[in-house]
This record gives sequence, structure tokens and C-alpha cells, in this order.
Amino acid sequence: MRVFDTGNAPKTDPVFAHAVAMAALRSPKPRVLAFAKEVVALPLLADRRDELSLRRVRTVNRLHRLLTELISGGAEKNLSPTVP
Repeated sequence: MRVFDTGNAPKTDPVFAHAVAMAALRSPKPRVLAFAKEVVALPLLADRRDELSLRRVRTVNRLHRLLTELISGGAEKNLSPTVP
């Protein structure tokens, strides 16, 4: 089980599920776990954050590309939403 705890092995494959089941069967006092609502929501929030980050990067890149076409000599590399 320690191999799967390093963070390098995939934890959603059937081999891992089998190893967890075998460890639970061999344990003298297996613990019963319940899902907390926060734990269930966390991956959803992380996925949403990733989507928003990608959308922002795409928007800034698109804006920069358009500005390089409109401004002679190109646009600044460090774009900011604030107006100087």
C-alpha cells in the first residue's frame, strides 16, 4: 500500500482498488469512512477553477493577437485590465 501513497501511481485503476480491498480484508479493525460534502465538492471546484484559468489565458492571448494586428510595432507583452 505504501507504493500507492507516493503520489506517482494512478489511484483510480482496478489494481489499486484490488489492493485497497485486500488491505481492508486483512485489517483486524477496518474503519468505516463517510464522505464529507466538502470533500465531494472540492474536485468540482478545482475543475471549475482550471476551466476559468484556461478561459482567461485564451482570452488574453486572443486580445494580444488582435492588438498586435491593430497597433503598429506590436502590443505590450504584459497586458493588464487596468487603464493607465
